[in-house]
Amino acid sequence: MADGSSRKTFTIAVVGPYGTPTTGSFLRSSNIWHVIKGLKGVRVIYLPITYPVEVLANLRLITSSDLIIVSGVSPWISAIIVFFSILFKKHVIIDVHGSPFYEHLMAGRVSIFRKMLFFVTEHLTYRLSSSIILASKGLLSIISAYLKVRVNDKRIYIVPNSLNYLFIKIINKLLSIDKRTLRNYIMRKLKLDEDSKVILVPLPNVFISNILAYELLRKIVNEINSMGNIKVIVTGIVKSESISKGVITTGYLPYPEYAALLLNSSAELLPYPENAVSGGVRNKVLEAGYCGVPIISTRSGVLHSNARAWIHYIPLEDTSIKDLLNVINDVGLYVSSNMRSLVINEYSLNSFAREILKVLKQELSQ
Repeated sequence: MADGSSRKTFTIAVVGPYGTPTTGSFLRSSNIWHVIKGLKGVRVIYLPITYPVEVLANLRLITSSDLIIVSGVSPWISAIIVFFSILFKKHVIIDVHGSPFYEHLMAGRVSIFRKMLFFVTEHLTYRLSSSIILASKGLLSIISAYLKVRVNDKRIYIVPNSLNYLFIKIINKLLSIDKRTLRNYIMRKLKLDEDSKVILVPLPNVFISNILAYELLRKIVNEINSMGNIKVIVTGIVKSESISKGVITTGYLPYPEYAALLLNSSAELLPYPENAVSGGVRNKVLEAGYCGVPIISTRSGVLHSNARAWIHYIPLEDTSIKDLLNVINDVGLYVSSNMRSLVINEYSLNSFAREILKVLKQELSQ
């Protein structure tokens, strides 16, 4: 950039999902925006985009930016933006949270048309991109083996997910409220007995893996009903039918209410089957870990994290649902304390910020 009063402000556009409802995709993209928005001499704009027509509506802002970071949007949105970035000779970085093609392929529930749509848009996006950020090392193998993208001629960075800045802010505010007052509020809000023990199951239904987890939950509801005064609260997923008298589906909760419910839960249950894969460590794992809430999970639930069974979480495969309360009482404090340390040490916002700033430094030196 030139010196003097005529110096042009360097503009970075972060393209990501809308913040309502608050999904895991938004949490990562908003973290990127949060990390770089305070950089000196840099103008940072966040452009929420869901539909292709919104790319056209924001095309002037996108193409007038010096750097474009695409994070957490659908593959076809990414492909369209990459196309325009090449057309207008713009520097673009693709931040990859996961692979819809691979996730649906593993789930085994995708039509030929939808599978081809995912494959073509993801393949073209990564093939035409020179700079890619991945949420896990596992994604590197996926885009190479399954999406047939040559990775050797790409600048590829591995930046794991982290706690979100909004979540930390909300939790700090909630912790300043009297515990009893907060519990009374959230239990009344959900029309629950204040003495009920809550097991939280966060399953936003925009992701195929969460639908698979919900289906596995349906298979173990009879055992859940035998646990006494337990209420299993499923957030995110929208289901009108009641699968059990002990299971309540709330749909999406505002982020502060979800955080309040998490703080007042006896445990978080993540019943992901083996084919319910993800692109990076799940945000719900980081959130529960940070709050010191014991996690009961399958191996797939804690995928891409360094969590170990019986050290950081209670393995659902090795635990009888009927004995779940006893197990939580016996080892809940131990595993939740270890998981909190793991999250703070390895998945903090500061760690994420350092890695993102390294990426920017590397990219802007090209």
